[in-house]
Amino acid sequence: MSSAYNINPNVFASENDKFNNAVDQLTMKINTCLPCKIVATNGINFDIQPIVSLIDSQDKEFPHGIIRNVPYVQIAGGIAGIIISPEIGDIVLGVFSQRDITEIKNDWQNGRPDSNRKFNLADAICIGLLSNNKPTTYIKITKNGIEMQSQDKPITINNTNDITVNTKNLNITTSANTYLTTVNATITASGDTKINTNNATVTAASNITFAGSNINFAATGMTFNSAAITAGSGASYAVVTSNSVILDSVGKRCTVTNYSTNVKLS
Repeated sequence: MSSAYNINPNVFASENDKFNNAVDQLTMKINTCLPCKIVATNGINFDIQPIVSLIDSQDKEFPHGIIRNVPYVQIAGGIAGIIISPEIGDIVLGVFSQRDITEIKNDWQNGRPDSNRKFNLADAICIGLLSNNKPTTYIKITKNGIEMQSQDKPITINNTNDITVNTKNLNITTSANTYLTTVNATITASGDTKINTNNATVTAASNITFAGSNINFAATGMTFNSAAITAGSGASYAVVTSNSVILDSVGKRCTVTNYSTNVKLS
């Protein structure tokens, strides 16, 4: 990439001016960092353009060229990481390597520089996002806790192993519906277990077990669909309070004490 700066000491009035201008022109060839706009991407690396204009000896302004195939620093360690992919139009910080990284950036293994260039714009690496605006989708970590926000977009957790949540109290509040779909569901509590809702539906392909000292279900309408349902055992007891309770027990004994408006046994 050609430079807009050419040393021409003859245009200066004194030797001091000539020296200062020569030093200034030489240091301008040492590129450190510049804010850059992402103009294209192949899904892995990016094409960027510095947004600070070039100025020639006549004080005329003109734009930088495009820097191609620039890697982006990821928030990762080993095989674990947080995927945050910049978008076209984002402003990022471009830093420029001390030596040529043309071949090194292909696999990030040890190697020698392809040329003698130093601090060249072609050897850029993107770091972070530069913006004065607060993200609307984010994970916020402060001394007051952790906050996660996904503005009008779903949050998906994929895992082929166990997910464990250890906490003092767990509160889940939704403005619409809550669904739990599983093969086997077990809720174990050393104290009271209470579910209060207008309508509750629990569906399992296999068994549903509620175990605790006292188990209370309170709802306007409540439905349990399962191969087997166990709520309370031994000295424990289960209380189901609802305007309408439906218990389906195929080929099995079903015992109900009727305190509600409508009880149907099948």
